[in-house]
Amino acid sequence: MNTVENIAATIPAVGFRSGASNKDRTIFIRGVGTITTSPGVEPSVSTVLDGVVLTRPGQSTLDLGEVERIEVLRGPQGTLFGKNASAGVVNIVTRNPTDEFRMFGEAGVTSDEEYRIKAGISGAIVPGKVQALIGGLYDDFKGNVRNVTRNDDVNGYRRYGARGKLVITPSDALKFTIIGDYLNSHDTTPTSVYARTSRTAYPTGTVTNSPDLTAALTASGIGANASNRRTNNDTITDVRDENYGGSFTGDLTLGDYHLTSITGWRQWLNNQRQDYDSVAALSTAFPSGQDTGG
Repeated sequence: MNTVENIAATIPAVGFRSGASNKDRTIFIRGVGTITTSPGVEPSVSTVLDGVVLTRPGQSTLDLGEVERIEVLRGPQGTLFGKNASAGVVNIVTRNPTDEFRMFGEAGVTSDEEYRIKAGISGAIVPGKVQALIGGLYDDFKGNVRNVTRNDDVNGYRRYGARGKLVITPSDALKFTIIGDYLNSHDTTPTSVYARTSRTAYPTGTVTNSPDLTAALTASGIGANASNRRTNNDTITDVRDENYGGSFTGDLTLGDYHLTSITGWRQWLNNQRQDYDSVAALSTAFPSGQDTGG
Protein backbone atom coordinates (compact mmCIF):
# COMPACT_ATOMS: atom_id res chain seq x y z
CA MET A 1 0.00 0.00 0.00
CA ASN A 2 1.92 2.99 -1.32
CA THR A 3 -0.81 5.64 -1.65
CA VAL A 4 -3.89 6.78 0.24
CA GLU A 5 -5.98 5.28 -2.57
CA ASN A 6 -4.67 1.80 -1.72
CA ILE A 7 -5.99 1.82 1.85
CA ALA A 8 -9.57 1.75 0.58
CA ALA A 9 -9.01 -1.87 -0.47
CA THR A 10 -8.12 -3.00 3.07
CA ILE A 11 -9.86 -0.73 5.59
CA PRO A 12 -13.62 -1.23 6.12
CA ALA A 13 -15.94 1.74 5.47
CA VAL A 14 -13.28 3.63 3.45
CA GLY A 15 -13.95 4.31 -0.23
CA PHE A 16 -12.04 6.12 -2.94
CA ARG A 17 -13.36 7.87 -6.05
CA SER A 18 -10.77 8.09 -8.80
CA GLY A 19 -10.70 10.70 -11.57
CA ALA A 20 -8.76 12.10 -14.49
CA SER A 21 -6.25 13.72 -12.13
CA ASN A 22 -5.51 13.82 -8.43
CA LYS A 23 -7.51 17.04 -7.98
CA ASP A 24 -10.64 15.05 -8.92
CA ARG A 25 -10.04 12.16 -6.50
CA THR A 26 -11.91 11.90 -3.23
CA ILE A 27 -11.83 9.81 -0.05
CA PHE A 28 -15.14 8.59 1.41
CA ILE A 29 -15.81 7.24 4.91
CA ARG A 30 -19.07 5.38 5.48
CA GLY A 31 -20.20 6.56 2.05
CA VAL A 32 -19.84 10.25 2.93
CA GLY A 33 -17.41 12.51 1.11
CA THR A 34 -17.12 15.46 -1.25
CA ILE A 35 -17.46 15.01 -5.03
CA THR A 36 -15.94 17.95 -6.85
CA THR A 37 -13.73 18.79 -9.81
CA SER A 38 -12.60 22.05 -8.23
CA PRO A 39 -9.10 22.07 -6.73
CA GLY A 40 -10.15 24.84 -4.33
CA VAL A 41 -12.82 22.92 -2.39
CA GLU A 42 -12.02 21.52 1.05
CA PRO A 43 -13.13 17.87 1.34
CA SER A 44 -15.39 16.68 4.15
CA VAL A 45 -12.97 13.81 4.87
CA SER A 46 -9.82 15.47 6.15
CA THR A 47 -6.36 14.06 5.50
CA VAL A 48 -3.80 14.96 8.17
CA LEU A 49 -0.05 14.44 7.77
CA ASP A 50 1.87 14.59 11.06
CA GLY A 51 -0.68 16.97 12.52
CA VAL A 52 -0.88 19.27 9.46
CA VAL A 53 -4.15 19.29 7.51
CA LEU A 54 -3.87 18.76 3.75
CA THR A 55 -6.65 21.13 2.76
CA ARG A 56 -7.12 20.18 -0.92
CA PRO A 57 -8.12 16.78 -2.40
CA GLY A 58 -5.09 16.81 -4.72
CA GLN A 59 -2.69 17.15 -1.79
CA SER A 60 -4.06 14.12 0.02
CA THR A 61 -3.57 11.64 -2.85
CA LEU A 62 0.15 11.57 -2.22
CA ASP A 63 2.63 8.71 -2.13
CA LEU A 64 2.93 7.74 1.51
CA GLY A 65 6.66 7.15 1.78
CA GLU A 66 7.81 5.91 5.20
CA VAL A 67 4.90 5.76 7.65
CA GLU A 68 4.52 4.47 11.20
CA ARG A 69 0.74 4.09 11.02
CA ILE A 70 -2.45 5.30 9.33
CA GLU A 71 -5.50 5.99 11.48
CA VAL A 72 -9.01 6.17 10.01
CA LEU A 73 -11.42 8.02 12.30
CA ARG A 74 -15.07 7.64 11.31
CA GLY A 75 -17.67 10.36 11.86
CA PRO A 76 -17.30 14.09 12.68
CA GLN A 77 -13.83 14.95 14.03
CA GLY A 78 -14.02 18.75 14.19
CA THR A 79 -13.05 18.95 17.87
CA LEU A 80 -9.50 17.74 17.26
CA PHE A 81 -9.01 18.20 13.51
CA GLY A 82 -10.91 21.34 12.48
CA LYS A 83 -13.84 22.35 10.32
CA ASN A 84 -13.18 20.19 7.23
CA ALA A 85 -13.52 16.88 9.08
CA SER A 86 -17.30 16.49 9.20
CA ALA A 87 -17.22 12.99 7.65
CA GLY A 88 -14.02 11.69 9.22
CA VAL A 89 -10.23 11.84 9.18
CA VAL A 90 -7.39 9.88 7.61
CA ASN A 91 -4.49 10.56 9.98
CA ILE A 92 -1.02 9.71 8.59
CA VAL A 93 1.83 9.47 11.10
CA THR A 94 5.29 9.13 9.55
CA ARG A 95 8.13 7.05 10.95
CA ASN A 96 10.20 8.56 13.75
CA PRO A 97 14.01 8.44 13.77
CA THR A 98 15.81 6.17 16.21
CA ASP A 99 18.88 6.42 18.42
CA GLU A 100 20.40 3.35 16.77
CA PHE A 101 21.85 3.79 13.29
CA ARG A 102 19.62 2.01 10.79
CA MET A 103 19.34 1.70 7.05
CA PHE A 104 16.12 0.58 5.41
CA GLY A 105 14.93 0.02 1.89
CA GLU A 106 12.67 -1.92 -0.40
CA ALA A 107 12.41 -2.52 -4.13
CA GLY A 108 9.61 -3.91 -6.26
CA VAL A 109 9.18 -4.95 -9.88
CA THR A 110 6.00 -6.25 -11.53
CA SER A 111 5.46 -8.21 -14.73
CA ASP A 112 3.93 -5.14 -16.43
CA GLU A 113 7.10 -3.10 -15.87
CA GLU A 114 6.22 -1.16 -12.75
CA TYR A 115 9.23 -0.25 -10.63
CA ARG A 116 9.46 1.08 -7.09
CA ILE A 117 12.47 1.90 -4.90
CA LYS A 118 12.32 3.28 -1.36
CA ALA A 119 15.30 3.74 0.98
CA GLY A 120 16.58 5.81 3.87
CA ILE A 121 18.74 6.10 6.96
CA SER A 122 18.01 6.88 10.61
CA GLY A 123 20.16 7.52 13.64
CA ALA A 124 21.26 9.79 16.46
CA ILE A 125 23.21 13.01 15.94
CA VAL A 126 23.42 13.44 19.72
CA PRO A 127 22.41 10.15 21.42
CA GLY A 128 19.28 10.53 23.50
CA LYS A 129 18.87 14.19 22.47
CA VAL A 130 18.83 14.62 18.68
CA GLN A 131 17.75 11.99 16.16
CA ALA A 132 17.32 12.33 12.39
CA LEU A 133 15.74 10.36 9.57
CA ILE A 134 15.84 10.94 5.83
CA GLY A 135 14.18 8.76 3.21
CA GLY A 136 13.46 8.88 -0.48
CA LEU A 137 11.37 7.08 -3.07
CA TYR A 138 11.14 6.59 -6.83
CA ASP A 139 8.22 5.00 -8.71
CA ASP A 140 7.91 4.39 -12.42
CA PHE A 141 5.16 2.72 -14.45
CA LYS A 142 5.19 3.03 -18.23
CA GLY A 143 1.43 2.48 -18.54
CA ASN A 144 -1.06 -0.13 -19.75
CA VAL A 145 -2.90 1.86 -22.44
CA ARG A 146 -1.56 2.47 -25.95
CA ASN A 147 -2.10 5.88 -27.56
CA VAL A 148 -2.18 4.88 -31.24
CA THR A 149 -2.08 8.47 -32.51
CA ARG A 150 1.09 9.50 -30.68
CA ASN A 151 2.52 5.94 -30.67
CA ASP A 152 3.32 5.79 -26.96
CA ASP A 153 2.08 4.17 -23.76
CA VAL A 154 -0.10 6.12 -21.33
CA ASN A 155 -1.95 5.60 -18.04
CA GLY A 156 1.36 5.39 -16.25
CA TYR A 157 3.22 7.58 -13.78
CA ARG A 158 6.59 8.63 -12.45
CA ARG A 159 7.04 9.87 -8.89
CA TYR A 160 10.06 10.82 -6.82
CA GLY A 161 10.40 12.50 -3.48
CA ALA A 162 12.05 12.69 -0.08
CA ARG A 163 11.21 13.38 3.55
CA GLY A 164 13.45 14.45 6.40
CA LYS A 165 12.57 14.36 10.10
CA LEU A 166 14.55 15.80 13.03
CA VAL A 167 13.54 15.13 16.64
CA ILE A 168 15.15 17.20 19.42
CA THR A 169 14.55 16.28 23.08
CA PRO A 170 16.18 18.84 25.41
CA SER A 171 14.50 17.21 28.45
CA ASP A 172 12.01 14.51 29.34
CA ALA A 173 9.22 17.10 29.39
CA LEU A 174 10.07 18.91 26.14
CA LYS A 175 10.35 17.70 22.54
CA PHE A 176 10.64 19.47 19.18
CA THR A 177 9.97 17.82 15.81
CA ILE A 178 10.96 19.39 12.47
CA ILE A 179 9.74 17.77 9.23
CA GLY A 180 10.22 18.64 5.57
CA ASP A 181 8.99 16.69 2.53
CA TYR A 182 8.81 16.97 -1.27
CA LEU A 183 6.99 14.87 -3.88
CA ASN A 184 7.04 15.33 -7.66
CA SER A 185 4.51 13.39 -9.77
CA HIS A 186 3.86 13.04 -13.49
CA ASP A 187 0.79 10.96 -14.45
CA THR A 188 -0.05 10.20 -18.09
CA THR A 189 -3.75 9.54 -17.48
CA PRO A 190 -5.75 9.35 -20.74
CA THR A 191 -8.98 11.32 -20.89
CA SER A 192 -10.95 8.27 -22.01
CA VAL A 193 -10.66 4.67 -23.17
CA TYR A 194 -13.81 3.67 -25.03
CA ALA A 195 -15.60 0.54 -23.85
CA ARG A 196 -18.70 1.18 -25.98
CA THR A 197 -20.01 3.62 -28.59
CA SER A 198 -23.55 3.99 -27.29
CA ARG A 199 -24.99 7.30 -26.13
CA THR A 200 -27.80 8.14 -23.73
CA ALA A 201 -30.29 10.89 -24.57
CA TYR A 202 -31.30 13.34 -21.86
CA PRO A 203 -33.87 13.49 -20.31
CA THR A 204 -35.55 10.46 -21.93
CA GLY A 205 -32.73 8.03 -21.17
CA THR A 206 -32.98 6.48 -24.65
CA VAL A 207 -29.80 4.58 -25.56
CA THR A 208 -28.67 4.46 -29.19
CA ASN A 209 -25.42 3.64 -30.96
CA SER A 210 -23.28 6.51 -32.31
CA PRO A 211 -22.20 5.72 -35.89
CA ASP A 212 -19.97 8.83 -35.94
CA LEU A 213 -17.99 7.65 -32.91
CA THR A 214 -17.77 4.10 -34.27
CA ALA A 215 -16.38 5.43 -37.57
CA ALA A 216 -13.87 7.71 -35.83
CA LEU A 217 -12.54 4.89 -33.65
CA THR A 218 -12.46 2.40 -36.51
CA ALA A 219 -10.39 4.83 -38.59
CA SER A 220 -7.73 4.68 -35.86
CA GLY A 221 -7.91 0.89 -35.55
CA ILE A 222 -9.71 0.95 -32.19
CA GLY A 223 -12.57 -1.34 -31.25
CA ALA A 224 -14.72 -0.19 -28.34
CA ASN A 225 -15.17 -3.09 -25.92
CA ALA A 226 -14.68 -3.97 -22.26
CA SER A 227 -11.08 -5.15 -22.83
CA ASN A 228 -10.02 -2.19 -24.98
CA ARG A 229 -6.63 -0.76 -23.96
CA ARG A 230 -6.16 1.65 -26.86
CA THR A 231 -6.91 5.35 -27.13
CA ASN A 232 -6.27 8.05 -29.71
CA ASN A 233 -5.55 11.40 -28.05
CA ASP A 234 -3.87 13.68 -30.59
CA THR A 235 -2.53 15.97 -27.86
CA ILE A 236 -0.67 15.16 -24.67
CA THR A 237 -2.91 14.30 -21.71
CA ASP A 238 -1.04 14.33 -18.43
CA VAL A 239 -0.91 15.75 -14.91
CA ARG A 240 2.19 17.33 -13.39
CA ASP A 241 2.21 17.82 -9.67
CA GLU A 242 4.46 19.19 -6.92
CA ASN A 243 3.45 18.64 -3.29
CA TYR A 244 5.76 19.84 -0.55
CA GLY A 245 5.94 21.55 2.81
CA GLY A 246 7.29 21.59 6.32
CA SER A 247 6.19 21.65 9.93
CA PHE A 248 7.47 22.46 13.40
CA THR A 249 5.90 20.72 16.40
CA GLY A 250 6.57 21.41 20.06
CA ASP A 251 5.40 19.05 22.83
CA LEU A 252 5.50 20.11 26.48
CA THR A 253 4.43 18.00 29.47
CA LEU A 254 3.34 19.87 32.59
CA GLY A 255 2.35 17.38 35.27
CA ASP A 256 -0.90 15.78 34.17
CA TYR A 257 -1.21 18.13 31.17
CA HIS A 258 0.26 17.84 27.70
CA LEU A 259 0.60 20.91 25.45
CA THR A 260 1.23 20.57 21.70
CA SER A 261 1.87 23.41 19.26
CA ILE A 262 2.00 22.69 15.50
CA THR A 263 3.07 25.20 12.84
CA GLY A 264 2.92 24.00 9.24
CA TRP A 265 3.21 25.29 5.68
CA ARG A 266 2.16 23.41 2.52
CA GLN A 267 2.50 24.15 -1.19
CA TRP A 268 0.68 22.29 -3.97
CA LEU A 269 1.31 23.04 -7.66
CA ASN A 270 -0.84 21.22 -10.20
CA ASN A 271 -1.05 21.44 -13.99
CA GLN A 272 -3.11 19.12 -16.15
CA ARG A 273 -3.74 18.79 -19.88
CA GLN A 274 -6.74 16.87 -21.20
CA ASP A 275 -7.94 16.07 -24.73
CA TYR A 276 -11.70 15.89 -24.24
CA ASP A 277 -12.71 14.82 -27.77
CA SER A 278 -10.41 11.74 -27.62
CA VAL A 279 -10.43 11.25 -31.39
CA ALA A 280 -7.61 11.98 -33.81
CA ALA A 281 -9.69 13.05 -36.84
CA LEU A 282 -11.72 16.14 -35.96
CA SER A 283 -15.01 16.90 -37.69
CA THR A 284 -18.27 18.75 -37.13
CA ALA A 285 -19.41 15.70 -35.14
CA PHE A 286 -16.25 15.78 -33.00
CA PRO A 287 -14.87 19.30 -32.60
CA SER A 288 -11.64 19.71 -30.67
CA GLY A 289 -11.94 20.03 -26.89
CA GLN A 290 -8.89 20.65 -24.74
CA ASP A 291 -8.24 21.73 -21.17
CA THR A 292 -4.97 23.13 -19.90
CA GLY A 293 -5.00 24.46 -16.38
CA GLY A 294 -3.25 24.49 -13.06
